[in-house]
Amino acid sequence: MMQGLTHSRIQCYTTCNRKHLLAYELRLRPLRTAAPLRMGSAVHECLDLLKQGRDDAVEVTLQHYNDQPADDNYLREWQMERAKIAAMLYGYVWRWPQWTNAIESEHQFDIPLRNPRTNRSSRKYRLYGKIDGIITLDDGRVALLEHKTTSDRLDDDSPLWRRLRIDAQISLYYLASLSMGYKVQTIIYDMLYKPQFIPFNETPDDKKKYINKTGELYKNQHA
Repeated sequence: MMQGLTHSRIQCYTTCNRKHLLAYELRLRPLRTAAPLRMGSAVHECLDLLKQGRDDAVEVTLQHYNDQPADDNYLREWQMERAKIAAMLYGYVWRWPQWTNAIESEHQFDIPLRNPRTNRSSRKYRLYGKIDGIITLDDGRVALLEHKTTSDRLDDDSPLWRRLRIDAQISLYYLASLSMGYKVQTIIYDMLYKPQFIPFNETPDDKKKYINKTGELYKNQHA
């Protein structure tokens, strides 16, 4: 039986063999999806809708956060996550033009894993994945579009850009694009920065202090 190799699976194996065993061989999964994965999925869904010309893309995406978790201890984190997603997406729509020149969006691929020396296909594995987008630029070139959410800084000297120069994921997507018949000539990374704001707890009354009109410091009289 053929097995699928995705970038996530390959990355998991190179990071930790045991983690790969638990996740992909024994198929064990956490009970709750991690926040970064949820946020990434929400952003990709919204950008896919935008490439389809949907004016309500952000509102449709935020509907996933209407069903609040039953666990009250998790509610605050859920609400903050929704606020961050809303800030990211509304800011994106306000700042950047729509991807009206998209040829493909969220396109799933299934291609052979080939031996680079013999060009023979593997009899056990195939390469699976999903390409964020393939677009045409104003000068006629075909570009591979990769959306990413990140907490890393995005200035010119950020280490993020050096890591992306050797990114195995985009190499895989490039091969998939060629197999689909697209002569990709350049790569565009569409980076969305995750808001870093966090809520603070209200200061207890017994620790609140005020300055009176004479400049003297005194505690809340109700403490």
